[in-house]
Amino acid sequence: LIGTGLAATDVAHHVCAAFAPDALAQEGALLDHYHASLLAAAAEFGGAPSLPSRAQFQAQYVAAILDMGRIVLAYQWSRADFETPSLNRNGYNKDVRCAAWLAARCDRALAEWERGRAR
Repeated sequence: LIGTGLAATDVAHHVCAAFAPDALAQEGALLDHYHASLLAAAAEFGGAPSLPSRAQFQAQYVAAILDMGRIVLAYQWSRADFETPSLNRNGYNKDVRCAAWLAARCDRALAEWERGRAR
């Protein structure tokens, strides 16, 4: 509860960049846990007076996932190296399972956005 930006942006980056492929299947449960922890910390420490509801947080997260997809596909995809182990790259450009998850998640996010469910 330090900055004033959208927490969902940081969460989306962390999910895309740092999660192990197996953890990505638990995306919804992890987001639920994060949001509940954010609300609890705000209540305990007197955080931001107006935190997003879970639905608002989800919409912000979906927009952030799409932004991550834009960055990865436009700039970082060409740097992907799925054959050489490295600690100097993110999940989406060092593990093909993470890259496939990001592409599928962006596809699902676009569909959600178009149907208005992400708003």
